[in-house]
Amino acid sequence: MAKAKSGAARPTKLAFEYRQASNHRAVYADGAIGGPVPQQPPMLRVALYREFPVYLPEVSELVDATEKSATIGRSIPQSHGDTINVVREIDTTLVITAKVARQLSVWLSEKADEIEEVVES
Repeated sequence: MAKAKSGAARPTKLAFEYRQASNHRAVYADGAIGGPVPQQPPMLRVALYREFPVYLPEVSELVDATEKSATIGRSIPQSHGDTINVVREIDTTLVITAKVARQLSVWLSEKADEIEEVVES
């Protein structure tokens, strides 16, 4: 081991212990959106989202009203033409430095390569 100026041995290894927080949960993500956050130090906000189509059509109801009461009448489905409504539900947002973003990018690329290797074999 190398000696520090004070005479104490300088460690040459770091051991990390990973623990899941009591509120830890896995989050499924279809994509991400975000950008720089104007603060010091500059940070990057990355919002992870799930994406799914809106299955239930929007419906309007006719109201049958008299002076004394009102009842809901016939349903009228709303037409959106060729539009498909998609919800992007943001579940988790990461706020990270540029350095962490670059490290995460490298790590994600390596793990994506590993997945592709398994699929190809």
